[in-house]
Formats: sequence, structure tokens, C-alpha cells
Amino acid sequence: GPGRPPVAVVVDLGGDDRYECAYGPALGFFGLGALFDLGGDDRYRTETHGIGAGFFGSGILVDRDGDDRYAGGGFVTQGAGRIGLGFLADLAGDDEYRCAGRGQGFGSTLGCGILFDAGGSDLYASRPDDRGSYGAFVQGASLGRRADLADGRSLAGGFGLLVDAAGDDRYDAGDWSLGAAYWWGIGLVEDRDGSDRWRSGSYSLGAAAHYGAGCCVDLNGDDVYNDPDDDRASAQFQGYAHDGSVAAFVDL
Repeated sequence: GPGRPPVAVVVDLGGDDRYECAYGPALGFFGLGALFDLGGDDRYRTETHGIGAGFFGSGILVDRDGDDRYAGGGFVTQGAGRIGLGFLADLAGDDEYRCAGRGQGFGSTLGCGILFDAGGSDLYASRPDDRGSYGAFVQGASLGRRADLADGRSLAGGFGLLVDAAGDDRYDAGDWSLGAAYWWGIGLVEDRDGSDRWRSGSYSLGAAAHYGAGCCVDLNGDDVYNDPDDDRASAQFQGYAHDGSVAAFVDL
């Protein structure tokens, strides 16, 4: 209300908790929204924006411990920023991240979205049932508004980053994911350790189009990228750059 600072902070000291919101938790909307959970196996769910998301503001979520579950309906969720900052950090546990799109380290215009997971064998999944696999923009992805063929009011993309520090992880996404960038955006994904499985569609695993920069890096482990039995693995991935873009795919 008038005169109140646009700041909301929640600190939970322990226990197996459930956070369910239409908007939120940890959503910055014309302000700062922050949530710090210090222990327990927790559940986070939002119907749309939230779970460490900034939409004209800053949203911060830090979970210190536990096997946690994150579920977002999209379109700015789980470490996502659109004209703002979204930050989600999970410091321990075997976690699951699920969203419909525009999340898990996603940056749109004037936005920065970061998802950092410090350890555990995790699942990152995006299965947008209502839109097929096209245009997920998840897991270290950026999206701008291309309008040169429409009203001419183009808007550059932002910065999206997903970092997983350790564990045998699974990545499951559609098109435009895993270090992908579109229209002057920057998208990055880095997995630092573990034997991982990566599944994605077109424009993924270090890919960019229309003056973007996309990068996918895996530093260690016996990994599998787009099993040939998966019919979504079609083209334009693993270091694919189109129309003035820069892309890189690195496995060390």
C-alpha cells in the first residue's frame, strides 16, 4: 500500500514445507521478494510468475538443504528475469525442477535469470503440454522481441544462466534450451561434474539465432547427449549459430 516499502522477505528455519501461490513465492514485482528456507524437503509451486523470479523487480529464493521439488506453470519462473532479476539457489539435495517454459535460468528484455544448484543428482524438465516442445526457452536461455517484420519495435534479450556444480543430472527440454539465445540475448548452461543425460530439441546445447550468444559447457563425466532413439533430436544443436550469432558447445 501507499508508504510501504516494496519489500517482502520470508525466512523459514526448518521442516518439510509447502509453498503454493498463483504469483510467487519469491517474486519481485515492482519491488523485492525474497525467501530463505534453511532446511527440509520442500515443495514450491506457482501457476505463473515466481520461485525466484523478477518481473519489473527482483526475486530471490535460497534453499539450503533437502530434496526439494520446484514446479512452475511459466512464463517467468525458477531463476528468471524480465525487466528485473530472478535468482534461485539450491545448495544441497537431489532436486527436481519442472516448468512449462521461460524459466530455469531465463533472461528476457532488460532481465537476468540465474539458477544455481550446488550438489545432488537433479532433474531439470520442461514439457509444455499446451504448446508442444517449440519455444521452451529454458535451462540457460534468453529471448528478445524480434519486430523487424512487424511493428519495428524490437527489444534485445537478456541474460540467462544455469549452473549445476555436481551430481549425475538429467536435462529434459524442447526447442530453444540448454544454452540458447534469440535476438541479441545471451544464454549459458554449465555442468561442472557428474555423468549427465541431456535431451533437447532444435536450437539447444549451445545454439543461437539473430545476433544472440549461446553456450553449453560440461566439465566432467561420462555424458549422453540426445540419444538417437529420441525423435526430438533433429537439428541445430551442439554449437549451432545462425544469422550473426555466436555459439559454442564444450565437453571437457
